Amino acid sequence: MPATDKKNLDFIFFVALLLLGCIILYHHVIFLYPAYMHDWAQADRLSLAINFYDRGMNFFKPATHSLYSIDGITGVEFPIVSYLAAALGHIFGRGAISTCFRVLNIGITCLGLSFLFAAGYRITKSFWLSAFIPFFIFCAPVYSYYTSTYMPDSSGASVVFIGLYFMQQYLQKRDNRSLLSTIGLLTLATLMKTSTGIYCLGFLSLVFLQYTLQLKRHSLKQHLIIITSTVGAIAMIVGYYLYNNYLNEKYQSTLFLAKANPFDNIKHIKIFYYDFFLNVWMFEYFSQLQYVVLFTLVIPVHIFLTVRRLWEHLYLLVVFFVGAIAMLYLFGGQLFHHDYYIVSIVMPVIAFFLLIAVSLLNSYIPAGRLRLLPAAVIAVVCLSLFHYALADFTRRNDPVFLKKTFNVVEPVSWAAHGKELLGSLNIPKNEHIGVLNEESPNRALVYLDRRGYHIPGISWIYNVGMAKDIMIKNRLNVMVCSRKTCNYMREHDPEAYARFFVPVVIREDLAVFKLKPQN
Repeated sequence: MPATDKKNLDFIFFVALLLLGCIILYHHVIFLYPAYMHDWAQADRLSLAINFYDRGMNFFKPATHSLYSIDGITGVEFPIVSYLAAALGHIFGRGAISTCFRVLNIGITCLGLSFLFAAGYRITKSFWLSAFIPFFIFCAPVYSYYTSTYMPDSSGASVVFIGLYFMQQYLQKRDNRSLLSTIGLLTLATLMKTSTGIYCLGFLSLVFLQYTLQLKRHSLKQHLIIITSTVGAIAMIVGYYLYNNYLNEKYQSTLFLAKANPFDNIKHIKIFYYDFFLNVWMFEYFSQLQYVVLFTLVIPVHIFLTVRRLWEHLYLLVVFFVGAIAMLYLFGGQLFHHDYYIVSIVMPVIAFFLLIAVSLLNSYIPAGRLRLLPAAVIAVVCLSLFHYALADFTRRNDPVFLKKTFNVVEPVSWAAHGKELLGSLNIPKNEHIGVLNEESPNRALVYLDRRGYHIPGISWIYNVGMAKDIMIKNRLNVMVCSRKTCNYMREHDPEAYARFFVPVVIREDLAVFKLKPQN
C-alpha cells in the first residue's frame, strides 16, 4: 500500500476511534444544561453565549444573566467559543445553544487531538505510537470530563496542541509559514485561556534566541516577519488584557478571575499537597497508569534529547515545564477547589513531552512484524486508560459521589423546569428576578431563563426582612427559590413572610413570590 494511502487510512481510523470514544463518554450529557461538577463555572460560560444571542451579538460587550455588574457586562477571556455557540443558535434555534456549545468544545478538542496524532505520525509513521499521545491526553480524567462542558480549558489546550504540530514543523523546516502558524495559534490559545500563555511566551523566547544568535543570516523579509509577528502577538495579548480590565472597571464586574491568586506561603503549598492533591485530586488529574508512564519516560527522554543534541526541543521542554510550575504557583489559591486549571496549564507540556517520547520509542522498536508486539502493548495501555476515564466520568456525574468526595453542594435541579413555570405565570422575559439562597451568580438564572440577582445565604443571612430589603434595593418584584428555602422562611419567621411576600406558586420543587407593596 502506498505510504500516502496508509497515512490517510490511519488518520481516518484514529478519528473514527476518537469519535467513538466521545459518543461513549458524552452521549448522555450532550443535551444537559450545566450540571454536576463545577456547574457554577459552567453556567457562567453558557450565560455568555445566551446573552450574545439575546443582546445583538456584540462580541466586545460580553454579558451574563447576573446584574451585579452594570447591565451584566463583564470582562472575560476571549469568549470565541461562547460567541460561536451563540452564532449557531441563530441557525439551530436559541434552545440549541447549550448543545451547540458542548458540541463545539468536543469538536475543538477532537481537532486538537487529531493534530497531535498527525504530529506523532510525521515522526513515527506508526499508528499506535502516534495514537498513544492523544489518547493519553484524552483519557486523563480531568481532561475528558471538561471536554464536554462549557469551560474554555480543554478547547484552549487543544488550540495549543494544533500549535505544537506547526511548532514541530518549524523546528524541522524553519519556514515562515510554520512560524506564523505557530505564533498565531499560540496567541489565540492565550487569548482563550490566559494560563496557556506560558507556551506562547516559551516559543517566542526560542524564536528571539534564534533571531539574536543568527542575526546576520536573516534577510530583510525574515527580519520583518519575526519582529512583526512577535510584537503583534504580544500586543494582542496585552491589548485584550487591558480591554478586559477596562470592562471590569467600567461596569464594576468581579465575576471572572482577572488576576493571579498565588499560594500565600510554603505552609499553604504543603496544605494543598498533603490535604488536597494526595487525598482528593491526584487521581482525578491522571490515572495511576498515566503517572507510571510519565515517570518511567522522564530519564530516557532527557538522555535521548542530550545524546541526539536536540537542544531546541530540550530548551522548549524545560521552559514549558518551568512555566507550568510557575503558573501553578500563581494560581495556587484556585487549585484547592478547581481541578480544571490543570487542563490548560499542564496538558500541553505533557503532550510535547510525549511527542519526544514516541520519537525515542520509535528509534528502538524493531521494523517489520516485530513491531506488532509493542503495538499490541500500546493498544492495551490505551484501552486501559479509556476504561479508567469512563469510570471516572461516570463517578463525576453521580451526585452522591460528588457530595461524598468533593463536597459538591446540592445541584440546582429545583430550577430545572422553572422557565416553563415563569412563562405560564406571564412573567415577562425582560423582568428581572431575584433567586433566594442561591450561591452561583448565573446557575439558577440560566435555568430560569431570566436576568436578575442571586441572593446567597451570606447576603440575607436567613433573615426574611433582609431578603425583602435586597429585593427593594435592586428594584425586584419577583423572587424564586427552592421549596426547601420557602419552607425555611414560612417556619422560622411566618410573620415577616406573610407581611412582605405574596406566594404566587408553591410546588414540590420551587416557589415563586411577589413582593407586597410597601408603605
